[in-house]
Amino acid sequence: MIQNVTKTPIQLIASSLAPNPRGLTVLSREHGWILFRSKVEEPSEAEFLIQPREVVILRMFPPDQRKGTSLSRNLDLIFYADMTIDQAPPGAWTGTLVAAGMHAAFAAHGLLPKHKDAQELFKLWNQGIRWSRTVPGGLIGLLADSVRLYTKNNPNSKSTLQLQKMLPRFDAGRDWDGHEALALLDELATVQAAPIRMLLEDAVETTIRKGTPLPKELANAPWGEAQPNGLRVAWLLDPNSTEHRMGTVLKSRILFHNSGKNTIVLRTRNWYQAALQEAHDSNGADISIITATRSPLRAQLIPFRLRSGEFVEVAGAGVGIGETNIDEKGQGVFVGSRIQAKAGDEVTFTPAKVPANDGEESSALIGEQNWWSGFIAARLDREKPLPVDHEVRRRMFYQVMHDLFGTSPGDEEYKVFLSDRDPTALDSLAARLAERPGLTPFTGSLQSGKTKFRVLAADAAARKPPAGEVSDREFSKCRVLP
Repeated sequence: MIQNVTKTPIQLIASSLAPNPRGLTVLSREHGWILFRSKVEEPSEAEFLIQPREVVILRMFPPDQRKGTSLSRNLDLIFYADMTIDQAPPGAWTGTLVAAGMHAAFAAHGLLPKHKDAQELFKLWNQGIRWSRTVPGGLIGLLADSVRLYTKNNPNSKSTLQLQKMLPRFDAGRDWDGHEALALLDELATVQAAPIRMLLEDAVETTIRKGTPLPKELANAPWGEAQPNGLRVAWLLDPNSTEHRMGTVLKSRILFHNSGKNTIVLRTRNWYQAALQEAHDSNGADISIITATRSPLRAQLIPFRLRSGEFVEVAGAGVGIGETNIDEKGQGVFVGSRIQAKAGDEVTFTPAKVPANDGEESSALIGEQNWWSGFIAARLDREKPLPVDHEVRRRMFYQVMHDLFGTSPGDEEYKVFLSDRDPTALDSLAARLAERPGLTPFTGSLQSGKTKFRVLAADAAARKPPAGEVSDREFSKCRVLP
């Protein structure tokens, strides 16, 4: 993967006109010796104009050379790739690129627990494995918290007594050997796997998702007014059309876009069913909206990081047009509300506000770092106890920074953290990261713009609801008062 980190486009040509020999070097992690090096002379036959921050992908080896001996089982290996372009057409890039060293650090030498959920959790743990190949005690502490919560909520469960006897062994004050941690998961899964599943669900809400550049086709989405930091939202009905037939069911796409300059972090649900939507006709008169009973779908609070110009999309409940649902395309979409419009109506649809918080925080806290500082502290708690070894600590800091900010620490940040040998070093780091410039936390609610469309008569060929499907009359009884 090659990224343009400059502020101007770069032309990259890798072909017979600009040969790009690639090499793979493998070193011993313990001794630093080069164990072997391979090289590929065949050109990639690629040409790109890479815009700022864009990434392109070049194949390291030709397809017929991809099969070979696996290196991942040997945890002593470090390997890196390089590519050189000495000669290229005028205006195209020349030089040498060297990737950062990669290494395998899988605890327990690639072994996995027997239970499916335990396997998934162990894989997650290995994403944060120490350079010393140990499991941080903080991760064991999270598992202990999950076990405690299960026993508290299930005092009469047959497994609760056994779990309570196991709890003293969940020692979060030290790092764990990979085989030892694996054995603990195997034993726990045999007694009760629910705490493991609970922790897997929690991991979804503690992993920051990245945004992607806003495509041109969404530039004219019904965006609401942007916040001072540039964050705005659009509740997009799909298909996005100026006309919809009676009985149509529209999907909902809720878009968050950072139109500002600084990176924004926020939390929002990955599923919304709003009860306070509004609709009006061309005269401004209210059009009734019926809200369905709540969907059984569980919404999770997901953190997102949006750089300037990036957006993210979450799902919303479908919106039906008219009193009936007779459009075949509506099947498979949960209808959260129905606009009781008539054929010929010019509808102005105003969606409900979209909360970007946990539902308990005040909208007056917009821009405050209340949740973000707590999120950072929780992420650092997973790294306890703080490693003593300089290299283990350095690589831990690198991983934390990429998880939280999507970037490497600066030289001064490395220097300050690595030189801090106080027992409260992680607390001090959390305070510094919460105030790190260039990033704005957001808490509050956002209003989308309005959507206008004309209602057409139902398609004469539209079907009638088959036996067993919820009828119009039954649906009209299913409503939730605001």
